Amino acid sequence: MPDMPWDLAKAYAPDTVDCYIATPAGGAAKVGKKLALRKILESGKAEVVDGVLRVYVVPRLEAEEWLKEFKELVRRERERGV
Repeated sequence: MPDMPWDLAKAYAPDTVDCYIATPAGGAAKVGKKLALRKILESGKAEVVDGVLRVYVVPRLEAEEWLKEFKELVRRERERGV
C-alpha cells in the first residue's frame, strides 16, 4: 500500500491492517490479505450486492471498535428494512 495523503497517522500499512468482507448473514468475516479474490467469492461467505464485493480495510488497532459499529449499523438497517 502506498502512502496516502489522508493517512496522517500512517495506520494503513500491510502489516497494520485487517481486511473484512460483509457476509449474507449481516456479519463481517475477516479474510487474509493474500487470499485470492476468487477464493473469497467461491467461499459463499461473501455478500455481493449489485455485482459489488465490499472489502473493508481496517487498522488492526481499530478493528474491535469497527466491528461493533458495523454490527450496530447492520442491526439498524435490518430494523428499517433496508
